[in-house]
Amino acid sequence: MKIAISTEGDYVSEHFGRCPYFTFFEVSDGIILKRELVQNIEHSPGAVPKFLKEKGVDLIISGGMGRKAVDLFRTFGIEIIIGAQGKIDDIIEKYLKGNLKVDDESSKPCGGGHPDRECAKNEDEIICITSEGNDLNSNVDERFGRCSWFLVFNLNDFSYEAVENPYKEEMGGAGIKAVKFLAEKGVKTLLTGNLGKNAKEALEAAKIKVLTDVKGTVKEAVEKFVLGFKKI
Repeated sequence: MKIAISTEGDYVSEHFGRCPYFTFFEVSDGIILKRELVQNIEHSPGAVPKFLKEKGVDLIISGGMGRKAVDLFRTFGIEIIIGAQGKIDDIIEKYLKGNLKVDDESSKPCGGGHPDRECAKNEDEIICITSEGNDLNSNVDERFGRCSWFLVFNLNDFSYEAVENPYKEEMGGAGIKAVKFLAEKGVKTLLTGNLGKNAKEALEAAKIKVLTDVKGTVKEAVEKFVLGFKKI
């Protein structure tokens, strides 16, 4: 059996996707056969579960994890233990003694103990991020109706479509037209910088949830959302 523990220094990292390392343990009959420290990959959203599967991992132990990440690990047949805290050596010892259990309710701890963080819900399959460019390394555009690009993500398979905003040069009503565009794309959640009053009301009417004050790159924003941060 191969176990991966999200690692930061000597301790379990709170968030598996952004941990600097994983500690791999190969175990058999309660005995550690091999221990290896492996650097986390520079990844696009959803790549870490696939990376660990390719490494032959059977179980991931971490501090916290979002709903989408949980679903991905389950898709790959990887068991999950979350909510782990403490030193790596202590955690693996507890597991081998049977004192750490696989959590069937594994969405519960994904807030990492922070009340302002909620799990990403299954209904958030399609999200849109306003972007200054057409790729993951572009910065989030603080504008909504007149942003440069819309990046629309399908979180089921982490594919995305980059669409240049056709309304960015509009004299008026750009925000409302953009909302109609998102609704037609099936977007459930919008990540952006700022919103005007009319756009906000139109989004509410379209039942599209909104996260504002989002900063950094598109890649960072998606990763935070997938990891369970509803407040980015």
